[in-house]
Amino acid sequence: MKLNRLVIALILGLFIGSGTYVNAHAEGNYDITFTTADYNSGYALQQYLDYQKGPTPKYDMLTITLAPGEYSFDACLCVYSNTTIKATGATIYYTRRAGNSDGKNPVIFNDAEGAYGYDGASNITIDGGIWDLQGQPGQAMYGKRLEGIRFMHCKNITVKNLTIQNMYTTHMLTIEGVDGATVSNCSFKHQYMINQKKEAVHIDSMHNYGMAPSSQNNIKYDDTFTNNLVVDSCTFEDVPRGIGTHIAVEGCYPNNITITNNKFYDITYEAIKAYCYKNYIIKNNYMDLCGIGIKAYNYVPADETDGTADDEKPYQKPNDGVIREKNPSSFNGVIEKNTIVNATKSSGFGIHLQGCSSRPYRGVSVCDNIISKSGKIGIYTKNCEDIIIEKNNISDSLGMGIDVGYSKDCDVFNNTINKAKALGVCVKNGSGNIIRDNTITTTTKQNIYAISCSNVTIDSNDVTSGKKGGIGIDKGCKGAKITNNKVKSAGKNGISISEISSGTVKGNTVTSPKNFGMYFFKTTSVNVTGNTVKNAKKSGIVVHKTNKTNIKKNKIEKTGQYGILFSGTRKSYAYSNTIKKEKSYKVLYANSCKNRKKNIK
Repeated sequence: MKLNRLVIALILGLFIGSGTYVNAHAEGNYDITFTTADYNSGYALQQYLDYQKGPTPKYDMLTITLAPGEYSFDACLCVYSNTTIKATGATIYYTRRAGNSDGKNPVIFNDAEGAYGYDGASNITIDGGIWDLQGQPGQAMYGKRLEGIRFMHCKNITVKNLTIQNMYTTHMLTIEGVDGATVSNCSFKHQYMINQKKEAVHIDSMHNYGMAPSSQNNIKYDDTFTNNLVVDSCTFEDVPRGIGTHIAVEGCYPNNITITNNKFYDITYEAIKAYCYKNYIIKNNYMDLCGIGIKAYNYVPADETDGTADDEKPYQKPNDGVIREKNPSSFNGVIEKNTIVNATKSSGFGIHLQGCSSRPYRGVSVCDNIISKSGKIGIYTKNCEDIIIEKNNISDSLGMGIDVGYSKDCDVFNNTINKAKALGVCVKNGSGNIIRDNTITTTTKQNIYAISCSNVTIDSNDVTSGKKGGIGIDKGCKGAKITNNKVKSAGKNGISISEISSGTVKGNTVTSPKNFGMYFFKTTSVNVTGNTVKNAKKSGIVVHKTNKTNIKKNKIEKTGQYGILFSGTRKSYAYSNTIKKEKSYKVLYANSCKNRKKNIK
C-alpha cells in the first residue's frame, strides 16, 4: 500500500459532510498491507487500528499485515477488538517515543480503559514478526524499562509465531485478567537485567497498579484473574524467568492453565512459576540450566519476596466487594513428562511444591518427569497434602532426590533415584506419607530417611549402596511401618531405627551391609518380624537401650559377629529366629540388659 492510498482512505473514512458519515467498509473483513515505505513509524497503523475503537468495531475483522522487511517504531500500538496484526518476515525495532520513560508503554497493548472483568478490547491476534525491544548495550533502549506486549481485561487472545527479544528489564508478554489466551510457537530471549525477577510471559490479576501498571486512563482494578490460558511450543532463552506469576490475590486463583511442549535454556530463577494456579497442566516441557525447573505453590516465605512495596508484596488482600474462594481442597495440578537438567543456577530444585501450615498446597500429581543434575533437590514438597510423586527418574542430584517436608498423606512410589549426593528420599515433620516401590541406588547418605513423622509407611522399595545406610528412621517417629523392602550393600546399617515410640519392621531383606543388618536404638514398642539378613559384616540385628522391642521369626545368615545382640535393653527379647553361620553368638544379651536371658552360642 502506498502512502497516498492511505491518505485517501482516511479522508473517505473520516469525512463528514452535510451530516453524512461516509463509511465504505461498514461490514465484513478488511485487510491492509503496509511496507517499509509507508508505515510512518507505526502511526499509519494506529490510524487503521482506530477504526475498531468503541463498543461496535467498524469491521468484523481488521487484518493489518507488515510486509517482510525492517521497521522502526516509536509509536506504541493500541489495539481494539476484532483485530489481527501479521508480521511474518518483518523485524520491528521499537524505540519508545520521548516522554514515555516509565516503562508502561509496550509496543502493543489492547484498549482496556474503563473495562471490568473481561470486557476490554478482545478477539485479537498477533501473528509473526521479530519484535526487538532494543535493550541490549549499544541499542536505543538500553538502561530503560520497557514491556513488550500487554493484554488486560479481555478475552480470546492469540499470540503466535513471533519473537520478542533484547529487553533491558521487565516482562516481554503480559497477560492480566484475560479469559481465553493462546501463546504458541513463540520465542522469548535475551533480557539484559538477568537478575531482575521478571517473567518473560507474565500471568497476573487486575488487582492494583503495582501488579498491573498501565499508561491508559481509567483502568479498573477489580481482581479479575486469568482463565483458560495455553502456552505451547515456545522457547525461552537467557531470561530471568520463563512463564508465571509472582504476586497472588487471596481467594483469586488463575484457572485452567496449560503449559506444554516449551523449551527453556539458561534461566536465572524459575522456568515455570505457577503461583496459586488451579486446574493446571505442566507437561512435556524441556528445561536446561535453570535455577528451578518448576515451582507450583500458594505461599511465599518472607525471605523469598520479589518486592518490598505494599502493592508488590507476594500475597495481597482482595479489593473491597470481591468474592473470594477458600483455599482449594485440591489445586488439581498435573506436572508430567517434563525433562529438567542442570537446575543448578540458584536454589537448584527440579520441581518445588510449597504451601504453609494455614494454607496447605493440595492435590497435585508429579509423574513421569526426568530430572538430572539438580543442585539441591530433585523434587521438594513443603506444607503439602495429597501429593502424588510417581514414576519420576532422578539422577545425579547434588542434594536429595526427593524431600517430603511438613507434608501429609503424600504418596511417593515407583520412582527411580540414582546418585544423590545426600539422601535418596527424605520424609520429615509430616504424617501419613507413603514411600513405596521406589528403586534407589548410590546415595551419599541413606537411601531412605524419615524423622519426626507419624504413621509413615516405607514399603517394597529396592535400595542399594546407601553410603550411610539403607533405610533410617529417626527421632520423633510414631507408628512407622517398614515392610517388604530390599536393602543391598548399605555402607553402614541396612535398616536403622532410632528413638521412635512405636512401629513395625516386617518382611524386609537386608543383604551385605558393611555394619549391622538392622540396628535399633532407644525404641519402644517396635515389632521386628519375618525379616531376612544375609552377609552382615558385623552383627545381624543389634538392639540397644530399647524397651519392648521384640525380635521374632527372623532369618539371619552369615554374620561377622553376632546373630542378634541385645545391649542395655528392657523387656526386649528374641523369639523363634533362625540363625546360621554366625561368627560368634547366635543371640547375646550383654550384662547391661535389664531383661537378660540365656545367651545362645
